[in-house]
Amino acid sequence: MKYENYQRNHVIVPGREDALDSFIRQDYKGMQHKVKNAYSSNSEDALTWSCFDTLENLPLLNKIDALDEILSDSYAGNSPISLSEKGFNNSDVSIHVGKRYDGPNINESTEVDASIEAPKVLIFIEAKLYSAVSPADPPQKPHDQIARKLRIGLDTAHQSMVQKGSGLRLTYILSKVSFYHVKTTTHRISRSLVSRDEPWSTA
Repeated sequence: MKYENYQRNHVIVPGREDALDSFIRQDYKGMQHKVKNAYSSNSEDALTWSCFDTLENLPLLNKIDALDEILSDSYAGNSPISLSEKGFNNSDVSIHVGKRYDGPNINESTEVDASIEAPKVLIFIEAKLYSAVSPADPPQKPHDQIARKLRIGLDTAHQSMVQKGSGLRLTYILSKVSFYHVKTTTHRISRSLVSRDEPWSTA
């Protein structure tokens, strides 16, 4: 369905209204590709924002446990990383939605749907609900969507190692299955943001 305004299609933590507006209008390679889909209930960006921006900005949530559950579901219970086992707490971990990363050595950049940053840890999450992975199209586009983001992520990790003298682990997630968990997580979060007599809707 199409919402009358994009705000109805997103979970918005109080005080994050301007950040959401900037998110859907942000320019990438000369295009504002999020604006049109911001009104659609099938929007991957709306679902990504509603889950991950809320996890980052609602202070009462234990985002470490929530992220570990998402990671576990994404890897069918065999996640290669656990934030809680690394001893991280909420203040150690930052979640970004739509952040741009630049690969200085390969001279490429990419916008990542959701990313998680912690000491020596960088996690890229590619949100796929209905759309397919963009294929390679040589010679102008030598790498597919996943390979390109991996190249940039690894270059970012390498640059961090050079600058800080310590390794940065890159974990990349691509999973349609994980969005089932994101939907249920968003549902629980959204219920805590509204009063009982207020109509509830979300992506």
